[in-house]
Amino acid sequence: MNLSITKVFALAIFCVFLNGWTPDSCHAQDVGSAGFEGYVFDVERGSPLANVVVRITVVPDAGSTVDVTAVTDGNGFYAFEYPFSTPGSNMMRTICTTKKGIVETLQPVYRTLRAERYIRNFYIRLPKRQTACQ
Repeated sequence: MNLSITKVFALAIFCVFLNGWTPDSCHAQDVGSAGFEGYVFDVERGSPLANVVVRITVVPDAGSTVDVTAVTDGNGFYAFEYPFSTPGSNMMRTICTTKKGIVETLQPVYRTLRAERYIRNFYIRLPKRQTACQ
């Protein structure tokens, strides 16, 4: 695909207005990979959670397990790319470590990923009197 400088600039400006200006919100995605991004929130307060591990685990139909991990920033935002080659069982997991232990959530992902960006937001129920992940 041949893009002129004007088209690239226009796409960059559109991306900034659409997604906001965060380090990971406007990066290119490799061919043969699926991008994942979203936010992690506290269910009770609705506030974003920092320091949450977000992981996709893929078990290919024939092969070993592959994990790709990101950690949420101060706004609860995460983003990563997962290079895929074969369909398999896909599951996204969030892991929040608190003073009272570990809180995890699971969310299934499409069986066959395509080369596009997927948005997945997570809502975590923290233990009583806990307001943050460590």
